[in-house]
Amino acid sequence: MTRKIVLIITATIILCSCAPKQEISPVQIESQPPKRIIYPPVEAKPRPEANPPAMSFIHGCYVYAHKLQSRRQLEQIRFDQFNVLYLIAAPKWTAADFAGTGAVAFNKYIAADIYPAGDTGMALAPAFIELAHQYKVKVLLCLQDREFLAVAADTQKQKNFIAAMTAIVKKYGYDGIEVDWEEDFDMALHAEMMANFRRSLNVLGNEKRHYLSTAILAGKKYTPAIAASLNRSVDWINVMTYDLGGALYGSTPLHNAPLSRVKKYLANWSVFDSSKICVGLAGYGYLYQGIAPGRKSAVPLRQIGRSLYYNQLSSLLSAGWKESYDAAAEASYYISPDGRSFATIDDNRSISRKMDWILTRRYRGVFWWEFHCDAIIPASGDAPIRHLLIDPIESRVRAASINRQSYGVAP
Repeated sequence: MTRKIVLIITATIILCSCAPKQEISPVQIESQPPKRIIYPPVEAKPRPEANPPAMSFIHGCYVYAHKLQSRRQLEQIRFDQFNVLYLIAAPKWTAADFAGTGAVAFNKYIAADIYPAGDTGMALAPAFIELAHQYKVKVLLCLQDREFLAVAADTQKQKNFIAAMTAIVKKYGYDGIEVDWEEDFDMALHAEMMANFRRSLNVLGNEKRHYLSTAILAGKKYTPAIAASLNRSVDWINVMTYDLGGALYGSTPLHNAPLSRVKKYLANWSVFDSSKICVGLAGYGYLYQGIAPGRKSAVPLRQIGRSLYYNQLSSLLSAGWKESYDAAAEASYYISPDGRSFATIDDNRSISRKMDWILTRRYRGVFWWEFHCDAIIPASGDAPIRHLLIDPIESRVRAASINRQSYGVAP
C-alpha cells in the first residue's frame, strides 16, 4: 500500500482462548480525521409515557434498518416500549478487508461514511439512533453472520475487525455492539472475540457505558470454562429460542417455537446464571403447503414453505384457517380449510405462557425478532405504530423491570 494511514486505538487486546495468552499491539493507521455527514436533527414528539423500562429486565428488539421507510415513520415508533434496540445497520464487510494493517477497513468503514444521504433505509440509521436516545433507549450495532470464523481465527484480522467496529460505535453514537454469530460457529473463538470486544469497548467507556451482547442458537451446549469466559465479557446473551421445528432448512416441519422445546433447550444453558440469559420471542413463523405437521417432506422445506409474519395471520383466519391448540407443545398450529396445509406461529396466548415461565425462572429478559413482524404501521398521521404481540406484554415488562432492579444493572 502506497499510503500510510493511521488511526490509534488505545486498547491493548489480550487474546483469551485455550491457547497461551499473548499481547496484541494497538491498531495503528495514519490518516486525516474522518469526515462525517451532518444529518438534520430529528424532532422528537414526546409522549407522556416516553420512558423505557429499567435495564433490570431487558426488553429488546431487532430492527432491520433497510426496512425503515421514512423519517415520519421513525417518529411513529414507540421507542419507550423497549430499553434496548439492536439495529441491523452494519456495513457489508468481508474478512479480507481486515488483513494486514487494516488500511482497507479504515478507508471503507471509518474514513468514509457508511450511511448514505437520503430518507429511507440505511440512510435513517443515524436519525434512528438520535431519536432512540431522546427516549433514553440504548441502540446496539448488530453484527450479523458474514465471515466471523475467518475473522476470529486470524489474530490480525480479529484485531482490525474489532478496532473498525468499535470505531463505528464511537463515530455514530451507538451504545455498544451485538454479535449475531450463527453459521460456522466456533465456541472458543467466539468467547475469545467477545473478550476482545469487551476490552475495546471499555476504552470508549470514559464518557458512557457501552454494552456488549451476543445472539447464539439455542441448541449450543457450553462447558463451564468457556461459559465462564463468555460470562465475564458480555452483559447478556440472547438465546435464539425459535426456528426449532424445521424452519426452511430441515426435513420435518413442526412448531417454530413451542414452549415445550424452549424449556428443553434452555435446560442446557443452566451453566450460565439466569440473569445473563434473554429469551427469544418470535413475531414470525412458517406456512407449509401440502404437508401435515410432523410428516417428513420428500423435498426441502424451502420448496413447500415460506416465512409468515404475525401481522399476516389475520388474512389466513379471514380465509377460513382454524387454530388447533397443541397442549403438549403449549403452542398452536393453524390449519387450512382443506386440511392440507398448516402454519406454525406464536400468538398472544403462547407468548403470555412464555412470559409466565420466563418471569418465574428469573431470566434477564426477552427480545423480539423482528420489529416489523407484528407491526401495524398507520398509513398517515402521527398515530404510533402498533404491535400485535409486543403491545399486550408491555405492562408485564414494566412490572418486571421494577421488581428486578435488585439485579443492580447500570442504566
